[in-house]
Amino acid sequence: MSCKDCFRGTIHAGPLSGSVQTLHNLPTYISNAPATTTPKGIIVIIPDVFGWEMPNARLVADQYASAGYKVLLPDFMDGGAIAAPIMDTMETALDSTNGILTRAPAFLSLAMAAVPFLIYNRAAVASPKIYDYFRAVREENKDMKVAAAGFCWGGKYTTLLCSGQEKTADGRPLVDCGYTAHPSSLVLPTDIELVTLPLSIANGTEDIQLTKEKMEQMRPILERKSKEGVDCELVVYEEAKHGFAIRAKKDDEREERQMVEAIEQAVRFFDKHTEGEKHGDGGRGSSHERLAQ
Repeated sequence: MSCKDCFRGTIHAGPLSGSVQTLHNLPTYISNAPATTTPKGIIVIIPDVFGWEMPNARLVADQYASAGYKVLLPDFMDGGAIAAPIMDTMETALDSTNGILTRAPAFLSLAMAAVPFLIYNRAAVASPKIYDYFRAVREENKDMKVAAAGFCWGGKYTTLLCSGQEKTADGRPLVDCGYTAHPSSLVLPTDIELVTLPLSIANGTEDIQLTKEKMEQMRPILERKSKEGVDCELVVYEEAKHGFAIRAKKDDEREERQMVEAIEQAVRFFDKHTEGEKHGDGGRGSSHERLAQ
């Protein structure tokens, strides 16, 4: 992290059903399952660089909640997320029709946003906040399954949580399963070799973070883990770029469809590992390929 696609996409709009509270010492957007249902489990979202206040992340939280989950979207960045308008700045910087007097200030603005983010939210600072929050959620909800959903920046931590190395005081892993879309900064093959808990990954063939070559490196590891009893999958979306599952362009029919399919992928996986139900592939092969399961 980071790449140009970390700062590209569309800000989405729509009515939100959740509310903001302070939970486990962090401001948290909370979206609840329908009132007439008992939550299947708890999903904690670890967002991309745009953080917990970005409408896109909250809308995804509401989608998960409508599927029967209590969803928590905390401010793991302590207000240090990148402001969403930087997406427009990136487009200005990349537009070759703009002159140098237009593009140079845009690149400077990008640097001034990205560098502080990387320093302020470096692993040594972010990891304890994330793990402490999950630990508190797990210990407060002993009878509920807990899942992590990580996007881009958050995908690294979801993958690490699925190693099961971080535990509660009574020795339980902090999560039961995880889902990540286009994770950033994975150390391969180490981070995948360490996975011991169910993990679902959504990624695009045009991702410049988790490239085709890196996915091929991951593939045999995930297949081996599934054969050994740890349910792992890598679902590859054709032509999708980094960020597609959270920041799809709203005027692009393919991207919009793939974002919906990525949400469905996550919900199917969470259902499988919170309720033990068997689910169909929900359109396998239409715009993505399941490489490991």
